[in-house]
Amino acid sequence: MSNYTTAVVYPAISSQKINRIGKKNNLIFTLIDNSFIKKQLLNKDIQYYLVEWIKDEYNIPIGKMESFNIESKTLDNLSKILNDSEDYFIQLIEKEKKKKSYAIQQSSKNWTQFLKDFFSENSNSKIGLLSHWYNGLIETEELLIKKVSKLIINKSKESYTVEQMENDVLYIFEQAQGNV
Repeated sequence: MSNYTTAVVYPAISSQKINRIGKKNNLIFTLIDNSFIKKQLLNKDIQYYLVEWIKDEYNIPIGKMESFNIESKTLDNLSKILNDSEDYFIQLIEKEKKKKSYAIQQSSKNWTQFLKDFFSENSNSKIGLLSHWYNGLIETEELLIKKVSKLIINKSKESYTVEQMENDVLYIFEQAQGNV
């Protein structure tokens, strides 16, 4: 099983355009065809993309903050088990926690900037983000979208939270009408 973030864009824009915006924010978009997803969205003018990080150290899918907190607690418990004489291992654990925390912060900043850049160039478009644990191929996975949540983006807002997004929920971002 692997966790991936995918994106739904509508109305459709060119793959080159979304990748130009994505690359500025360390993201690459690969067009995929999953008829099961398209049937659920009932919109003929959509594009469905796999979204991946260009730099692997930030490769944290949306909604991963919760799993990081669980992992962080596990590392805390491990450091309590170790003796004081094993400071070396405790330092390694702390270093790994800081590294993951930094990666999550960078991931969130990149997503926030990507959304700002996307809407500055595509004010009438919408983009949906979806995180899912895939058992098979992305193109053939029979993924059932649990719900659709619409989020209105306001230009004056500094950030858009992607860390708390749930798996299998399609979050559709659109720009507020007064911001065009």
